[in-house]
Amino acid sequence: MEDIRRAFEHYPEASMGLIISTASASTTALDNAMDKLREESQKPVALLIGPDVAAFLLRFGAKLLA
Repeated sequence: MEDIRRAFEHYPEASMGLIISTASASTTALDNAMDKLREESQKPVALLIGPDVAAFLLRFGAKLLA
């Protein structure tokens, strides 16, 4: 969360944040930290985890790596 916060500070033109993790599930602490960051930054922050990461890479990976 701190990396996203610092990125927002360094790049104020950034309009949103995305956290990608291989974790299989989120935690209450992570959800609370994301809510706090969203509130403080007034920017959307999304979480892509577990099987959603694989689905994202299968769908968009070839285009991203080309």
